[in-house]
Formats: sequence, C-alpha cells, structure tokens
Amino acid sequence: MKRGLGKIGMGLVLAVALMGCAATERVIDYSEMKTDVRMDRSIFLEPLNKYPKKVYVEVKHTTNRPDLVGGFQPVLVGMIQNKGYEIVSNPNQADYMIQNNIRYIGEYNDRIVQDGVITGAAVGALSGLAIARSAAGVAGGALVGGALGLGADIATRTKTCIIAIDVRITERTLARPKVHDCGVAASATKIWLTTEAAAPTLVQLAAQQISGVF
Repeated sequence: MKRGLGKIGMGLVLAVALMGCAATERVIDYSEMKTDVRMDRSIFLEPLNKYPKKVYVEVKHTTNRPDLVGGFQPVLVGMIQNKGYEIVSNPNQADYMIQNNIRYIGEYNDRIVQDGVITGAAVGALSGLAIARSAAGVAGGALVGGALGLGADIATRTKTCIIAIDVRITERTLARPKVHDCGVAASATKIWLTTEAAAPTLVQLAAQQISGVF
C-alpha cells in the first residue's frame, strides 16, 4: 500500500514538474508576440510604362468584428501611395483594382475551416501559416498534477489570433483585363493574446503582403 502511494506521489510530483517546465518554456517563447503572414500564391503584374499608375482600392468584410478592421483600407492605401501609385475613387480611371473581402478576424481554432467560416483562397493562405497551437489540452496523468501545475499552465496559455482575406487584383490596362485571385492570412501568437490587441498587427501584416505585389 505504501509502495503504491509512493508511486502516486512520485507521479504527482513529476506531473507538476512537467507542467511547470512547459509553462516556463511558453513564457520564454511567447512573452513577445510572434507573427506570420502568407499569400496562397504568387502574383506577377505585367510591366506598365506609365506614371503615375492609378489604383482603385475596395475593402468589404463579412467578419462579425467590423470594429477591428476599419483601419485596413487606410493602411493599405497608405502603403500603395508610398510606392508612388495614385489612388483613385473611380474604378473606371484605374490601371489596377484591388478588391478585398475580410473573411475573418479573431481567435484561431481548428473548426474555423471545418465550419465554413473561412473558405476559398483564404484557406490556402491559412494552411501556410506556422500557427502555434495553445497547450490547452491537459489529459491523463497531467490532470492529477494538482492546482500548482495546472495554475501555471493556465497562467501561461498562448492564444493565436488570425486575419483571413480574399483578394482580387485586376490589371485593367491590358487588351483583355487580367484577374488574379488569391488569399492572404496573418497570425499573431502570445500568452493570453486578445483579438483587440492583435488586430492592428494583423491588419498591418496583411496590408504589407498585398501591397508587396506592386
């Protein structure tokens, strides 16, 4: 009996130690925000001997957090302008059209794609992200690790937030306008990150990826 209790005690100590080590590692790795951004395919525009080149930018969203994506259009417009392009409000005057639909911004979970929250080209971009999974699952022996280890695990749990965008870029100066459809996704991971805190970084990353085509 004593030997059995001793083994259980040793198991508890080991579980607590392992959870504590995992928590410490997450503090080291994710105390600062880690980010990633991907476009699901490369886009190459035909050379255009014209100055200034004119661009029309359109941004729509089907996300339930419009309050977090309102800054996307001015950020993207600013980046395009910094490259020497002129932004026009009439699409008929544009050499290029950039149309964006922000599909999702929020916390990442495995069911986003399964439930159809994100579809189309944005799925391809999302699959390319090096998304850090939260160490949320505590199973088997770890559950009996006691309040100390579990508390350390909860206190250092990482959160990943993402933005996913469908993008269409149209070259209107060609004899036959050329349409490029792609998806852009960006992620941010940090200990107990909130979508509100991650949103400005995600918007910046996605806009940089799109403006990089020009």
